[in-house]
Amino acid sequence: MSVLKAKRKPSPFEVEHHAYKIRAVITDLALRKFGLKEYVPRARPPDYEKWSESQKNGYDKSIQKNIERYNAFVEWFIPDEQKEILHIVREMIHEIFLANEIHPQYLCECNERRVHQDLALGHCENLIQELQYVITTLPVDVEKYENITNMIKQEQALIKGWRKSDNTIRKKISEKEN
Repeated sequence: MSVLKAKRKPSPFEVEHHAYKIRAVITDLALRKFGLKEYVPRARPPDYEKWSESQKNGYDKSIQKNIERYNAFVEWFIPDEQKEILHIVREMIHEIFLANEIHPQYLCECNERRVHQDLALGHCENLIQELQYVITTLPVDVEKYENITNMIKQEQALIKGWRKSDNTIRKKISEKEN
């Protein structure tokens, strides 16, 4: 008798597979400068010529400030965030891979595997926080980030399920050791 697909637990390999999907999506997002659109200066209002010099100066300074801000995003903020976010994703996958490579025979191996799973969970949370910072700093469409955040939360759930399934292994090993 087979188990219904909806009631099956995901295999630990699903954790790895899903992490690679997240990495691909985030790499694509980073390559697109996190969704930052090219700066297009606003057209001057039709009555601009009728404004006083102080009004014109204020308007022009505002435009110049926006251009400088956009250039700062492109020159240093986005490259810095790209490196950091891709580093976090790389570390998350690394920890998942290390945890999956440990096939526990002793409690100490169970503990080591658990540490790597916990670190992977921590990297997921760091990733969410870093993406949240990008959202609040850059003028981007927040809705595009919802799918990525949901993917990361699903990854967290997969890792937690994996940890929970490891508890049965831990229990068998502790009974065998005692």
